[in-house]
Amino acid sequence: MFKNDNYYYRLENSEQKIQRKRLHSSKKFDIMNTINKFLEELVDYLSHLPPVGISYLTLNEYRNRQALFETKINKIGGDTPISL
Repeated sequence: MFKNDNYYYRLENSEQKIQRKRLHSSKKFDIMNTINKFLEELVDYLSHLPPVGISYLTLNEYRNRQALFETKINKIGGDTPISL
């Protein structure tokens, strides 16, 4: 009788292990699915934004330089002092 009890105990444990593995893999699948959906939405959102190119960065650099050195950027690219 003891052997049968041990057999059923092991069988129950193995079924619990299988259920735990299934639950773990389904949670892992759900997490991966959520991450993939988030990344797809992020890429979709970013693709609708206007690109920030070199001209925008250069413009900001010029503005910063103009404010820092109190100079005005002329069309040729040289700096002329701002007359007060």
